Amino acid sequence: MSVESSRILLVTRIFGFVFVFVLVSVVVLATLPNRMFLVSENALINAPVQTISSKINGQVVDLSVQIGQEVAPFAKVAEIENFERDNAIAMSMRMELLQLTDRQKALHSTIDRTSLQLGLIREQANATKQGLIEDLKVLARKAENQLLAEESRVEEQESIFLQKKSLVDIGQLSETVLTQYKQKLDAASHRMETARDDLTRQKNMVDSIAQGVYSGGLATNLMSLEFQEKSLDMEHRKALSELEIVRSRVGEIERMVAVEGLSNSAISSDNVLARQPGRIVSVEVAPGETVAKGAVIARSMSCDESFVVAVFPGREVEDVIVGTPALVNVRSLGAKYNGRVERVVRYYSSGAETRYFKKFPDAEGHEVYVFIRVDDTAQETEAASASDKKYFGCNVGEEVIVALGEPLLQRAANLFRSSKPLMVAEAATVSGQPEVQQGVEPSAADHDRIAALSGDIRDLVKKKRGIKPSVRE
Repeated sequence: MSVESSRILLVTRIFGFVFVFVLVSVVVLATLPNRMFLVSENALINAPVQTISSKINGQVVDLSVQIGQEVAPFAKVAEIENFERDNAIAMSMRMELLQLTDRQKALHSTIDRTSLQLGLIREQANATKQGLIEDLKVLARKAENQLLAEESRVEEQESIFLQKKSLVDIGQLSETVLTQYKQKLDAASHRMETARDDLTRQKNMVDSIAQGVYSGGLATNLMSLEFQEKSLDMEHRKALSELEIVRSRVGEIERMVAVEGLSNSAISSDNVLARQPGRIVSVEVAPGETVAKGAVIARSMSCDESFVVAVFPGREVEDVIVGTPALVNVRSLGAKYNGRVERVVRYYSSGAETRYFKKFPDAEGHEVYVFIRVDDTAQETEAASASDKKYFGCNVGEEVIVALGEPLLQRAANLFRSSKPLMVAEAATVSGQPEVQQGVEPSAADHDRIAALSGDIRDLVKKKRGIKPSVRE
């Protein structure tokens, strides 16, 4: 082959390799998972809110918190006084006890009535069912006798037909007469099959009614009785369940009266305490204001419970799993935070409007909610400093942009950083050099291991060159 041909072949091969490399690159880029670039602008940072409520009716005499203040568990939030609390509670308890006593009597009457009616209806239903079964058994026996009679007629007609056929065979009888006997035999067979079907139907009806499966016809009365039985049984069970609830409430009221020893003149006060650590996000009352039992005094929130909720089309995130990396961009600050997907749900009810700091984003029927837990540290940008965190220290209530997955360069960098220590360890293992900490003198065993490995390498080189390796002790 000439030099010019070799050069042409070399250039052709180079272009071929370049073409294959470009083609493979295009295919790889085309098959990259889209979830690495999923973005949602319908997202916000949210957190559950704890309500701090009053346990009594009264007047707020002291308010110990303000918006933005941090509170610890069992920290005092407010103090409420009520001069007529005991008397009002005692009166309400007595009224409730009277109402519950009347309700108990009515429930006992309902239970007795339904029990009596259930017994009568069940007896009537069983009697009707047994009578219906006996009637059907009589009809079945009649159908069985009819079948036996028809089978006898068939045998008789078949015997006559065979006799006449023998006469036809010897020429003493015409084919026309034989046809008449054949028709009589077919008619008898038809009546026999009809009687057999009737017997089967009667037996099936007996079995069905015995198993409680029936509809219409002879079982109409039985169906009506069983419907009444089910209605009474439902009423009976409902009354029993309600009676248990009433008895429990009566016992609770009696215990409260016995334990508290309600008086008519005592001045009662109550300290409203925070149940969980957090930060006060709203104060609903003012000193001197009168509040009812269960009224909300304040609301608190903990940044440790904050999360990001984002709305994505369901088909786009069907491959997203728990732990998928996410990037959260706070719009108003330009701060970016890393996070991980905690869960993906299609339908999520946020409950009462006051359960969370802010209402969840609206989602269509084909969309899902993706919940993300944000890391405490932000990416290294000038805008992402701790001092920029507003809304009670964790940007709660802020609208954000969420991107699921990692960019290719960042993923490659993470893989390289995670694999670098492993590569160093493998290199140390292959070279035979033990990992020696800086400032620590190698031991005698380490020196022996290095010498032995060096001898093995020298023997391998000699063998490669065709020199017989030396024998070591």
